[in-house]
Amino acid sequence: MALHYELEVLEDIVFETLHPKKIIETPIPTAYIKKLMDVLALEKNSIPQKIRKIANSLLKENRKTAYIQLQQAGITRMMDAVLHYLLPKDLQTVYIASKSVTIEQLYKSLYIELENILFQFKNDFSKYFDYDGKLPDGNKWRMEPLMQQTLEAVKKKLTKKINSSFLELVCEPFEHFLLTDNEYTYRELLYLQELQVFLHSIIEQPLDKVEERITDRLLYLNFNSVLFFNYCILKMSAEAAKKKTVSELVEYFSWQIKIINQTLAKLDVVYLKHLPPIRDQLVFWIAEDLYYLDKKHQLSLALPVNREVEKDKLKKVHVQLTVSDLALGARLLLDTGVIVNTNYTELMKIVAKGFRTNRQVTISQRNIYNVGFEASAPSKEKMKTVLMKMVRKIGEY
Repeated sequence: MALHYELEVLEDIVFETLHPKKIIETPIPTAYIKKLMDVLALEKNSIPQKIRKIANSLLKENRKTAYIQLQQAGITRMMDAVLHYLLPKDLQTVYIASKSVTIEQLYKSLYIELENILFQFKNDFSKYFDYDGKLPDGNKWRMEPLMQQTLEAVKKKLTKKINSSFLELVCEPFEHFLLTDNEYTYRELLYLQELQVFLHSIIEQPLDKVEERITDRLLYLNFNSVLFFNYCILKMSAEAAKKKTVSELVEYFSWQIKIINQTLAKLDVVYLKHLPPIRDQLVFWIAEDLYYLDKKHQLSLALPVNREVEKDKLKKVHVQLTVSDLALGARLLLDTGVIVNTNYTELMKIVAKGFRTNRQVTISQRNIYNVGFEASAPSKEKMKTVLMKMVRKIGEY
């Protein structure tokens, strides 16, 4: 059964009656503007009531979630449209009360009413609200001055106190927010606000060991940017270069894994959703170095290289797939619940150790980890073909 949609009247007003192109062609009389304002007043009260009544009547949680998020997306679309109908000069006075009966004031009133509905909606149905849904453009616009203030304050306080590359990565989220027209989600804004609060608290305290304290907090907040990852591995590499023996290196890297794994991390928080967690990235990078050191140690032993390779071949499952195909196949088994006893990082370690391809007897753990996340188009097509072949084969048994 199709879900109810409670916003048809408002959508007709926003996208048809009040579209600037239509108003230019046929100006709206003052009396009709007053009538539309009365309609808005009625809809402001009736829409939340209708939504609450229908939401409470839906017994299945997934239906209730879909219903709430459908209305949320509709309100956001209308808010964005109305905001872009206003001229730049009018944006600054959206929240200034006025009794004038003009099309500009109607736009402002409509925007405020939509925003109030969404705010009430978010409070009443926070459990079902889509925090990964698009943030209204007006919310982002209002946050920009605050983000600009944070950026300027952080640069002013920390420019001579921390490494320039580290300052760049700390400022990067705010620069991105201010310099792009990219859409943001509620979750992304919440992340940025938490980082903002922390940085303000840091710059208001004595700045001893400030780089170390910020690093700890970024790890806690799962700040998984490429810049931060590169910063961390450069620091570890510089420290590793001071070690004189393989055993010292192994001890150092093992200790780093222990520290990273024991670092407190906030649950269900991430800076960039499309990248792996920062702790996983760092542990994987270290594991690769430990793997290399282990292989280097094995090569120093008396066994001939060829015998070691042949022995390694016999221990592994040989597949007619590329490393990218193999990684995607393993990820599918994990994401569909077929494999239940491991996480993605551990699974890729097991696959790298237990499988080989035509081209690679030894699969790099870091490589298979990364290509599994990328899920390239050729690998998607290959796995579709393999799965269809399996389905046909089942019919033959």
